[in-house]
Formats: sequence, structure tokens, C-alpha cells
Amino acid sequence: HTVAHNTVVVDRIDQSREATARLRCLNAAGPVRFVEVETVNAYPQCPVYRRAVLMVGEDYVLDVFRVLGGTRHEYAFHAYGNMTVRGLKRVRRVPETVSATAEGYKLLAGFQKGTAWGDLEVLWRKPTSDEDGTVGLRMRMLSDPLVPITTVRFGPGYLADEENPVGMVILERWGGR
Repeated sequence: HTVAHNTVVVDRIDQSREATARLRCLNAAGPVRFVEVETVNAYPQCPVYRRAVLMVGEDYVLDVFRVLGGTRHEYAFHAYGNMTVRGLKRVRRVPETVSATAEGYKLLAGFQKGTAWGDLEVLWRKPTSDEDGTVGLRMRMLSDPLVPITTVRFGPGYLADEENPVGMVILERWGGR
């Protein structure tokens, strides 16, 4: 189920099981690390399906997907912790019945839906026994006026339970880029 991974789903279809990746660049040493990988056969309608990740120290990660082709791109991301989404308008709970070829969408339930206007921020927080009491992850999606995020769905992820909540967000863009 492609949507179960922190990746981009194209046209609500699972990636090809025969997809192969090619390492384009790797710098795994020092305080600034970088990797870029591309897959040429993940989706037949996508001549470009590439991901670059830059990590600065232990605190900052920049994750850039470049996908050309297809009609609908959905960036699915999940993490452990209680999730808060900021920057949405018209948020509502929807009884989502997803018509998708990808099986993973049938597992999503209890999601809310909204529209992003400008930058979007998603926070995951999980209580710990450390001194500060919490550990967290912050994701910020910068707005793109040429290809806005049209729909944001968020809710419990696949592996969620009371002790280990998993928050999942799916950011949708239309337009093939």
C-alpha cells in the first residue's frame, strides 16, 4: 500500500511492484547530509519521480519530491504522536468513501478534510519521560500559488492505538507537477 508510506501517491494508484530506484547523489558524512534518489518506473504516467532529502545536524530535514506526470499527487505522511494541523480553512469530518485503485485508501477512517490557504503546519507530539516531557516533529509545507494544496485529509494512521497514536496527513495537489 503506497499510501501507508511517507511518499507521494500518483492518481491514487499503488506504485509498481517492479519499481527500481537509482541513487543520484549521496553525502552521508558531516553535519549536512544529503541523498537524492529517482525511480523511473514507479508510475508509467510519470517520467520524473524523484526525492531529495537534506538533513542539517539532528534537528532539521528538508524533504523535496519532484513528480511530473499524472493528474493527482498526494503526499502522505504519518508519525507517532498526537497531531495538530494549522493553516486550514473549512475543516469538516467526512465519511470518506474513497474510489481508488490503491488498496491502502480503504484503511483510512475517521479523517477530517480541509483546504490549505497559505503555508501549512503539522505538529506531532508524544509524551516522554525525558526532562522536557515531550518529543515532537514539525512539518511545514510552504505555499505554492501556481500549484496550491487543494485538499488536506488528516486523522489516525494505520498503526494507531491508545498508547501509540499515529497521526497521518495527506496533502493533495492537482495538475501533474
